[in-house]
Amino acid sequence: MPWTKLKNIILAILVLTNVCLLSLVAGPAIQSRRQLSQAREEAIRFLRSRGVQVEEDVIPQSMELTPQVLERDLEEEARAAAAAEIWNNIEVGKHYTGTVKSMTSYGVFVDIGGVDGMVHITDLSWSRIKHPNEVVSIGETLDVYVISFDPEKKKISLGVKDRSTNPWQVFMDTYKVGDVANVRVVKLMTFGAFAEVVPGVDGLIHISQIADHRIEKPGDELSEGQMVDAKITAVDEEKQKISLSIRALLAPMPAPAGEDEE
Repeated sequence: MPWTKLKNIILAILVLTNVCLLSLVAGPAIQSRRQLSQAREEAIRFLRSRGVQVEEDVIPQSMELTPQVLERDLEEEARAAAAAEIWNNIEVGKHYTGTVKSMTSYGVFVDIGGVDGMVHITDLSWSRIKHPNEVVSIGETLDVYVISFDPEKKKISLGVKDRSTNPWQVFMDTYKVGDVANVRVVKLMTFGAFAEVVPGVDGLIHISQIADHRIEKPGDELSEGQMVDAKITAVDEEKQKISLSIRALLAPMPAPAGEDEE
């Protein structure tokens, strides 16, 4: 076999191997399909110019450019450009309009335009919630702001609740000791129940203040999510603690029948 022909065969093998590896291994992380398709065509033209006969199907079909592939490539390139723009200009406190893409028990992931950020369940609402689906849903648009970010790990922590609002100050501006508030029971404990007075501020209804008779546990009279009227009996401004009482609003129980009067 003449050396020139052998050299062209070897060259063909090297070129096709490199192009195939680029297609199968590198993928979209390095090159778009459009670039791979261009590389495929250039490789074939180069080899044919050297007198090497190359069949069209030698190079993987995945490198062929179709309208569907082109549209997908354009979307990927646009998303990559948007992501680069975000990472170049991101800063703590900056606001974005995003879309809820997925949800877990501990928070939601929001697409802010090429980059996904995570909103922890505690940063979704001032109110105490058990699951993100209580306040948001997949596909919902949210106004979020950046709490923190790590360019190296490509992680962004986002928040939804307005931190410029101080829930305790809202409570202090609205209520005082002796007022009656319609509260929502948010958690039952052995010693009482915590109830939300305003979003982000809970008060304690001690077990002795739940009813005008002895009860074994708060669940005997209350359930989580229940709305009840309670009197504000004490406020500790320094520790930001509130004491509530349902019992204080109840009429005294009548004396047992047959009880001797003094």
